[in-house]
Order: sequence, then C-alpha cells, then structure tokens
Amino acid sequence: MQTNVGEMTWKHQVAKNFFNQYDVHLDEEFIDFVVAPQTKNKWLHNATLIKPTALLWAEAKKNVTPTAKMFAQLILTIKPVLEGKDAELPPKFLAAFDNKHITFVEFYHAQPLLAHPDINWNETPSSVSKKTENIVTEILADKWIQYNIITDRKEIKNFIALNFIDDGNPYAKTQVTKNNFLSVFTKWANEVQPSINYNWKDGKKSGILPADFYLADLLSRNNRTIFDSLKVVLRDTEYKITVEIKEQLFKEVHFKDDGKAHRQFWKRYQRPPENEYQEYIKARRDLLVPQNIREYTGAYFTPPLWVETSQNYLTQTFGNNWQDEYYLWDCAAGTGNLLEGLTNPYHIWASTLMQADVDIMKDRIVKHGFNLLESHVFQFDFLNDDFTDLPKGLQNIINNPEKRKKLIIYINPPYAEATNVKTTSKSGENRNGIASDYNINTELKPFIGKATNEFYALFMARIYRDIPDCHLAQFSTLKFVSSQNFKQFRRFFKAKFDGGFIVCANTFDNVNGLFPIGFTIWDTAIKKTMTQIKVDILENDKKVENARKIGTKKFFAIQGDSINVWIKKFDKAMSHVIGFMCNPAPDFLPTNQPYITNEQGTRHFNYYSICSENLLQGSIYFAVRLCIEHTWVNHRDQFLYPNDGWETDEEFQRDCLIFTLFHHKNRISSRNEINHWLPFRASEVNAKDNFTSEFMADILNQHHSSLSASAVTVYNAGKALWQYYHEQKNRSLNASLYEIREYFKGRNENGRMNTKSGDTKFNELDKALRDSLAILAETIKPKVFEYGFLME
Repeated sequence: MQTNVGEMTWKHQVAKNFFNQYDVHLDEEFIDFVVAPQTKNKWLHNATLIKPTALLWAEAKKNVTPTAKMFAQLILTIKPVLEGKDAELPPKFLAAFDNKHITFVEFYHAQPLLAHPDINWNETPSSVSKKTENIVTEILADKWIQYNIITDRKEIKNFIALNFIDDGNPYAKTQVTKNNFLSVFTKWANEVQPSINYNWKDGKKSGILPADFYLADLLSRNNRTIFDSLKVVLRDTEYKITVEIKEQLFKEVHFKDDGKAHRQFWKRYQRPPENEYQEYIKARRDLLVPQNIREYTGAYFTPPLWVETSQNYLTQTFGNNWQDEYYLWDCAAGTGNLLEGLTNPYHIWASTLMQADVDIMKDRIVKHGFNLLESHVFQFDFLNDDFTDLPKGLQNIINNPEKRKKLIIYINPPYAEATNVKTTSKSGENRNGIASDYNINTELKPFIGKATNEFYALFMARIYRDIPDCHLAQFSTLKFVSSQNFKQFRRFFKAKFDGGFIVCANTFDNVNGLFPIGFTIWDTAIKKTMTQIKVDILENDKKVENARKIGTKKFFAIQGDSINVWIKKFDKAMSHVIGFMCNPAPDFLPTNQPYITNEQGTRHFNYYSICSENLLQGSIYFAVRLCIEHTWVNHRDQFLYPNDGWETDEEFQRDCLIFTLFHHKNRISSRNEINHWLPFRASEVNAKDNFTSEFMADILNQHHSSLSASAVTVYNAGKALWQYYHEQKNRSLNASLYEIREYFKGRNENGRMNTKSGDTKFNELDKALRDSLAILAETIKPKVFEYGFLME
C-alpha cells in the first residue's frame, strides 16, 4: 500500500486491502471507518428490515498517531451514538489504525470507559486530553491486539476472516452477546419498559427493577422465560413476579398496549442468547442496575483472581484445614462469586439483600454445581433484619460463644459513601447520612460517628457488636484505618489484625480510579487498639493471570492534627500579599492541588495568603504536598502536623522555596498584577528593561551561596529558560514561568495549554528544568518523613 497519499485515499486503500468482503462506510466528520456485513440493499429502520449491526468501528489516521489517542478520540465520538432513543448497537470490535499499525479490541473491554467518571465528556475528539488518553491506556492497553499494517498483512486478513463472520443474511435477528446485552437493555428501556403497566417506584423499594423484566424477556423462548429462578418471568402475554411482595405471590403484570411495543422490539433480537452467554448475562444482572442502587446494595463482582488470593490468605491465617475447622458466612454475597472455590458447603452460609441474587445462587447450585447448600442460601438485610430471622444452624453458631470464635465473616460489602469529588465541589450536594435509612445507623452513630456514612463501616460495626469474638475477613477501602473521619470508629472497633493485602481499585469490575482496595483479616476476640497495619502490595501479573507481590505498605491510624492545621498557624498576612495557595484535603486525592495563583479562589477549602513573613512556611507546605508523586498505593496517605525539626533545617527550607518557584503548579501571572515571584534580576537574564519587582530575586541572592547542589541545578536551569525567553520577540517583560510556558506552547481550541511547543530549544530547556526539579524532589522526600509530614 502507498503511504504518501491523502488521508481519505489511505482509508480507501485499507478498505480495499483488508475489508473488500464487507460494506465499508467512510466519514470525515463522524465515525471514521465503519465495517458491516455486505448487502445489496439499503439500510432501513423498521420491524422487518433492519440496518445490520456494524462489525467494526474504527478511528483512522494517515499519519502515525499514538494508539491510545486514537481510541480516546473514538470513545468520545461513539458515546452519543450508544445513548438515547436512537442509540446504535455496538460492533463486536473497535479499531484504530494509521500508516504503521492497525489495532483491534473487543468492544466489551471498552465498556468501562463509557461510564468513566474521570473522562471529561465535554472534550472534542480533535482535542482529546492527555488525561483521557492515559485512562484509555490504563483500561485497554493490555486488551488490544496490534499488527504492523505493512508487514503483517497476512495475519491481519486471517484475524478478520476468523472474527468478522457474515452469515450472508443481512436481515437475521441480532444476536445478544456479552458485548451488546447492555446496549440492548438501553434500547429496551426506551422502547419496551414504558409499555409495561408496573409501578416502578414500588419496584425500586421491593428490589424488582427494570433489569428483572428485561432478563425475563431476553432469557425466553417463544415468549416464555426459560429460567424459573428469576424474580420475574414472562408467560406469553404477561409477566409474573415470582417472589412475595406485600403478601402477594405470583403477581401478574400486563402491557399497556397489548404488547405491541414488546413484539416490535423482539422482532429484531434473537432470544434466548446462545448458551455460552446465558449464564454470564444472568450473573451480570448487576450491570443492569442503576449506579446509585449498585452502590447501596454492593452489586459489584470481586475479580476471581482476588477471590482466590483472599482464600490463600485465609489458609495462611487459619491453617490448611480451615474450611473444616471454621464456619463461614458471607452476609453480602450478591450472586456468590466470593464463595467460588470453597470446598465444604456444610460450613458455608450465604445471604444477600436481593431475592433475585438468592435465586441466581440457587439456580447455580442446581444447574451448574455451585458448591453450596440451598438451605444455606437466603435473603437477609444485614443492616436491618433481626438475627432471629437467620437459619437455625447459623443462629446456633452465633449464639454459642465457642463456635462463634470459629466463625469467619467473609465479605465484600457495599462501598457507597457520603461524599465524592462532586459533592465536595459546587457540582453536587453533600450526601451525609446516605445510610440513615438503616436501623443500625441510629443505634451505632453515638459509637462510630461519621463512619456511619459508609456502608461497609456499618457492616463492620454490627459484626463487631452483635457477633462478638468472631473473625472478620473483608474487602474494603482502608479509610477505616487512616481517615480522620474514622477516629471515633477506631475507638469502638478494637481487634487484632491478622494480615492482608491491597490491590488497585481499577482491577475490580466497574470500579474506576487509582486507589487501594484492601483485603484484611481481623480477630475481634483480641481487643487491640488500631495504630497501624502492614499489608502486602499485590498486582495482577497478566502474563500468567496470577497475583504478584511487589512490596509492603503500612497504613497508620492517625490521631493527631493534619498539615492543614499546621499551615493555618502561619496564615496571617502581616505585609503585602503576593499570592494565594489553596490548602486542599490533606491526602493525595486532590491530584491537581495545591497550586499558587494571584487571586483568592472560591472553593470550599482555605486559601493561604502568602507574604514575605510566611513565604518559607508556605513553600514548605507546597513542596511537601507535591514532591512525592501520587500513586494508587499512597492515595489515602495523610499529610500531618510536623515535628519541629524543620524549623532549624535552613537547607530544607531553601530547597522547598526553589521547588515552589519553579514548579508548574505555581501559576502566578503578571497580566493584571505585579509579579513578585521573578527569581532573577533583569540583568541576569538579559531582559530589555528592569523588572517591576525584584522581591524574590533579593531573597534568593541572600541565600544563593548556601543553596544545595540540587537546588542550584534547578536555579540554573530556570535561568537558562528565562534567558531564552528574553531573546524572543513580543515577549512580556515581567513574564512568570507559567506565562513563559504559555508563550512557547500556546493553547488549543478549548483554551488548554498544549503539552509541547514547536520550538525545539524551548522543549529541551523546559525538560532540563523539569528533570532537575524531579531530582530536587528526591532530595526533599526523606525530610518529609523525617519531620513527620508523612508516616512510613
């Protein structure tokens, strides 16, 4: 294929060389490249003649482009296509290609991206951000298949032949698979759900959701549901609710339109799905449940790898024969995947909030050999129901002090919390007390305080209070160990820590974000005040699908004050204010903060007023918060009120000042204010005239001879950048570092500063400054721990 051609010609070449057996639609303004089964007829939307579902959607570039960037652009393009009344069904594959590579990924791997909370959906595909590109890399990079588009032509054609199967019938019903059952549900909710004569508000209270009606439809043959264990079944022209609601069993639900919308919709889709997908779709009912309900009920899968690993840790703690010597109750079992692999069903109980999940577990027992006893699987609202409602065998264990010491509560409870990023900014309301509907909340609030805002904390507290001396083995965040909001909880929950591990949250299904989820084991019979725990750090070794230990991590129960209490002592401007620094929550969560600006902001946190008297303390705060990179491991580490060692360490103070002056989050501008942050005199950088202020240069000249070696390197790298800037035309005399970078890099159509400049020398000088700043950060880091700003 020729590469020295225009972009549209390049796309035509790709279509001709690889997809000549298919219909290919090219578009310069929408999805670049669409592959569909070949048909001589036009695509029509009606009940009997249907536009064939595409086999592939692709982002196409003529010039070499990062693969993740192309997929990010494609995701931004297709999200609107998959939503709303006229939503398209997704293809089996997505792809991205340029004149070097063609890369394929199955669509279902990309589904988490379409609901990712950290993607800015206001971005346009043409100006996709580096942040979005990184998110795409994180989720897709290990899933995609990449070929060299020139040298791997044979392999590409073979891949297409094996995976892009056309049965020759463009009007055949669409198969529902693990790739598209969510998208089909969205269409069903728009077209069929409104025609069902059912009170959805009552259904939400009783746990009967649109998902249950959809599954009754989808898992049916000739309009009769093939699984009697579902909460709702379809029986010809009506539904039957198979669980008791308000003392009414087998309630009938009819259609408002005599089933017209239902008939029209299911003319387009094959029912039931192939056998290989039925069990998957049943088990993944959680994906059909709205996000807010999922958070409250805990409808999330624990990945099989972490299930297996957690059971290995139980073996390490309780011995090789623990399954015969101990009893186990998963009181937040969902569909039971945490119990996979256990061998003694007579010692295992499983309960869950939703009767539909109970039915699924029992169906798995009967039809798929799930190793539980039906009599040990039951519906139970752990935060509301009385223990007298439990099966007698389990009651006997809980009521026997000796047997209770042999009971392990093994859970991955709901994770919903009172606040998130939206609720602590102007985009959302605080959700304090979301768990207040539960009886246990009122009872335990005097003992655990703000921890009642977290469901898993309510589980822990009830277990600790009502099943004393048992063992607790749970998946959760580690906020109950280190968060300031859990101080009162830690005074209540006293137990011996018996081991555990942490993994990155994004390894869990439908959980986004880079923070640790821990599996921790506790012996509540031994009362120990929680001060610190040490856990293994694990990652998924994808080459062998195995857990790999990469280190250990300590989490500390913080009792003292935070760094924000410390910095507030110095927030008393006694002279002219030269800038403001935000003081966000004292952990690594606010990844874009702190920063320094000319004006005081309006967000909920404090803005520190910087003047000559408190400049050094402000610089220490700024450097301490930013010299250590945020990772999923340290995500919840708390910055603390330091000891007084920093007060006599002048080198540390000067290092922090240099770090602050040359860091990219120092966003001081000279546009509307006098720039007091210029580190150099005009003569030192060959400026054409005197600077308006030499305040900072005077301070640095007093200390320059005593700067550390790494600080001098940063200072000199900064000076070289300033000197190069003052060689340019149309430069601003008093420009700050932020403005110098803006001058060379420019901004995109969305007003964001570009990541690179077209000026090679600037890029080299800027890199040298950033590299030297990273070395200075390494110099500062040990003292962050030495002076108690962080614990290790």
